[in-house]
Amino acid sequence: QENALRLGKGGYDIHAYHEHGDFHPHFVRMVEERFLPMRKRAGVTEPWWANETALTSSGGNEKPQAMALYKKLIYAWSRGAVGYNWYDLRNDGFDVKNGEHNYGMITNDFQPKAVYVAYNTLAGCFSGAQYLKRIDCKAPELYVYLFSRGGELLAGIWNETNRGATVPLHFSTDAAAAEAVDLMGNARPLAVQGGIVVAEAGRDPVILRLKKASDCIW
Repeated sequence: QENALRLGKGGYDIHAYHEHGDFHPHFVRMVEERFLPMRKRAGVTEPWWANETALTSSGGNEKPQAMALYKKLIYAWSRGAVGYNWYDLRNDGFDVKNGEHNYGMITNDFQPKAVYVAYNTLAGCFSGAQYLKRIDCKAPELYVYLFSRGGELLAGIWNETNRGATVPLHFSTDAAAAEAVDLMGNARPLAVQGGIVVAEAGRDPVILRLKKASDCIW
């Protein structure tokens, strides 16, 4: 691929990247340790597109599949990806033990899976949003990505610690109101007291929505 990028310079507008598997550690390592360094060595300035990235739900893996979509999409966006494709829309078959039969967002007979609902949550919250930055919480396992959209701030938050711990994160903000939106789109209000809101970073990702806000500082 690196040779193709070098020799084909000027012949492509977008660099497509195909990478399946878990978000952490696989996808993060591949992007940070191989993909982005390769682009730098090859002098690639064209934007990249995560054109086929997914995780199978075979073996009762529906929730991890939904979490993978959320995490990989938000992360790829933060690392400069201009697009993200999930493979694929519909399951190829009905064999629960066959990985190739279970990549879809809906079952083979068109029933929505958890990953489909997670996609709707992402689309509903982040469509039209602008990526701002990753908030440094002084712990590499804590992922907090900040976006703006229409007068509100959105933070994608999760924790990749192997201990499964949930960590309270205190943010300073001028938000008029706040809520936490889970992977399935369920929202619950969060108190904003003295310019502080507390969000939980756990294994299950959450969206912190700050309404009428211009800042969010950890």
